[in-house]
Amino acid sequence: MATTETLEKGGRDDTLIARTGMNDVLIAQAQAAGEAEKAMPWKQAVSIYWRGGLWSMGLSVALVMEGYDVGLVRLVSVHD
Repeated sequence: MATTETLEKGGRDDTLIARTGMNDVLIAQAQAAGEAEKAMPWKQAVSIYWRGGLWSMGLSVALVMEGYDVGLVRLVSVHD
């Protein structure tokens, strides 16, 4: 098994590759896709991943509303 120093210097961990079934081509494709997404302009990213953006906004609104709900229930119960 490769040591931490070997992996930090860009070395390979052949036992990990054997266990997971990853090969150099798959790793290179994943790295290229990651770099392409990082270099993607904002408008293009929104047009491609708009569903993820809506999901994120919906979840954020739900969490904020949950916080307001706790405060509103407390206020209503005090006035009764």
